[in-house]
Amino acid sequence: LVFLCEPNNPTGQCTKHSLLTAILERCRECSALLVLDECFLEFLPDRKERTLLPYLGQYPNLVILRAFTKLYAMAGVRLGYCVCSDAKRKEQLMESGQPWGVSLLAQEAGVAALSEQAYADRVRKLVEQQRPILVKGLRQAGFTVWEGKANYLLFRSHDATLGKRMEEAGFPMRDCSNYHNLQPGDYRIAVRTEEENRGFLEALFLCQGKKQL
Repeated sequence: LVFLCEPNNPTGQCTKHSLLTAILERCRECSALLVLDECFLEFLPDRKERTLLPYLGQYPNLVILRAFTKLYAMAGVRLGYCVCSDAKRKEQLMESGQPWGVSLLAQEAGVAALSEQAYADRVRKLVEQQRPILVKGLRQAGFTVWEGKANYLLFRSHDATLGKRMEEAGFPMRDCSNYHNLQPGDYRIAVRTEEENRGFLEALFLCQGKKQL
């Protein structure tokens, strides 16, 4: 069983499509199941070119994970799903899960979200516009930034106490020190509105005793 995130979490970086398909083919040769988490892929403008959904019919060893909770900002609803072409595997998944895995309210929220195309387009545009501004601000503050394509950014501060001070300032950050190969001082932040991002950068500079450029 092979798990991959596309885009990666927490770096937000994407895998070359040719490499993904090569991994998929290799998994079939090894009789391995490839589970591809595409929950954050909906934020990308070129999501239709990057998804492996068109490969489902050809590769019964492929399972794709999706969710409404990211793009539509309703994490508390816990509405996610998987897609595969293997009918037997689908039955096994249904049998191993809870009888009522998704509530009626979550289903109704998902149906309503599907009609919010204008909202989804605005979110994608906002992320595309604001992410470079955050990257620039973080680098001006002296941090190493992994410039991903998702609605979040990973950066390294070499200061394991920065997260606590930023939280006290009203800007909590995801401590990524528990990720494999990452370390204390590595943080992930969300790309938010222009006002929120500006406030975040101002607080970040203040926490370091620096003046924003």
